[in-house]
Amino acid sequence: MNSFKFSYNEKQDILYVYDNSKEVKFSADSQGLFIIDFDRANKAVGIEVLDASKAVYGLNKKLLKDLEQANMRSATKGNIISVLLTLKAKGHEAVSASIPISISR
Repeated sequence: MNSFKFSYNEKQDILYVYDNSKEVKFSADSQGLFIIDFDRANKAVGIEVLDASKAVYGLNKKLLKDLEQANMRSATKGNIISVLLTLKAKGHEAVSASIPISISR
């Protein structure tokens, strides 16, 4: 799992995790809370999490402000891409969220 760059806007409660070395082919919305960017191979290369302190179980604004590591990986099976987002804040155990995305081909 590669380490991704990340930024968190506390005022708007938006977390963005990304790999800026990859080109985005398309984006997909999941549950109105996650906007995920994919490359040509349907691998997740970025994710915007709206209402981040509420969207991911186990996170709050303090943990999001103290993030030190963010990782993401994805797997495709049929029309579903599953994205696993893992976040690690200083002094805390990692928190993970699995986000399924339905795509049409």
